[in-house]
Amino acid sequence: MNIIYICHEYPPFKTGGIGIYTKEIAENLSNKGHGVYVIGIYDQENKSIEKINNVNIIRLPSSKNKILKKVINRCKLYVFLKIFIKKTKIDIIETPDFQGWLAFFPKLKCKYLIRLHGSVTYFYELLKIKSYKKLIWKYIEKNALKKADKIISVSNFTAQETKKIFNIKNSIDVIHNGIEINNKYIEKHPQNNMKKFVFAGSLIKKKGIIELVDAWKIFSENKIDVELHIFGKDTEGLLSLFLIDESLKIGDNLFFHGAVEKNKLIEFYKSAHFFISPSKAEAFSLAPMEAMASSLLVIYNNQTSATELITHNENGYLLSNLNNLNIAKTLEIVYALTDHEYNSITKASYLTVKDKFNVENLTNKNTSMYINLIK
Repeated sequence: MNIIYICHEYPPFKTGGIGIYTKEIAENLSNKGHGVYVIGIYDQENKSIEKINNVNIIRLPSSKNKILKKVINRCKLYVFLKIFIKKTKIDIIETPDFQGWLAFFPKLKCKYLIRLHGSVTYFYELLKIKSYKKLIWKYIEKNALKKADKIISVSNFTAQETKKIFNIKNSIDVIHNGIEINNKYIEKHPQNNMKKFVFAGSLIKKKGIIELVDAWKIFSENKIDVELHIFGKDTEGLLSLFLIDESLKIGDNLFFHGAVEKNKLIEFYKSAHFFISPSKAEAFSLAPMEAMASSLLVIYNNQTSATELITHNENGYLLSNLNNLNIAKTLEIVYALTDHEYNSITKASYLTVKDKFNVENLTNKNTSMYINLIK
């Protein structure tokens, strides 16, 4: 089987959930003998072709035309794909739903699959954002979805919400995101030690970072054994607001590390105890799963698909309301856990991702789905 993944954030370039998902499934499929190609538009001068871990990666240069950039990039990608698919005998092309990259173009000569990682319209709806852009993106993304031979979703919630938003009548199958499980479970002993809390994600309002920092002020007051470490790119300029807030103990119990490579973050997890994600909307985030696989106790906002991963007080904690007082209250609860209680939850958490969200097992599910699609 020969398959193309459309991905504009394939590592080691600046990446997010789609980039990480694409890398892991692409490498797993290529290791099983399939021909895998990752093609996307990148901010670089020339086209580049390379092969990493048996995955063929083709990066097309983005247009420099500021006004027509989005249109030119889509046309460039489509023309390249049309020629490449014919020459390489591709069976399937998979694209994310985000921005509907193949909308309005004639169908390519292979099966076309869209995976729901969360479209622009999906996030506009969940976050109740009113903008003329929402109507434009809905028109584009709906057209792309109509052309798909198959739609797969990374969560039940995203499947049902997308059906409702775009009035899709056909069923949408669900194959959850997964991660590589490279670590063994590790017992940790936060009591009588410095308790390290971690946030990992872009510093944007959607991720709940403002509510978390406000809650940290309340929770950490008069405590000398807690630290909050924040990893992620300052996309919306929020860091400058935090830096001038004199009530924050930056460099004492609050640390901003910026964006780091995934392997460095996983290494930091070895000395950390808690992972907190107060995100307001997700499709099926990889970040909490990576923390669970590293034996951290996860605190996750009870939004969208959160209950498909976390069962409250069994393999993690769910925030019932996203406000600073409720976050601070939950931080107090996990702070007071005995080592036995803490390890009971993190062991259950680790086994959840190992048994249900191991990317190797999910690759087998995806392979079966792909084969049925091209029969």
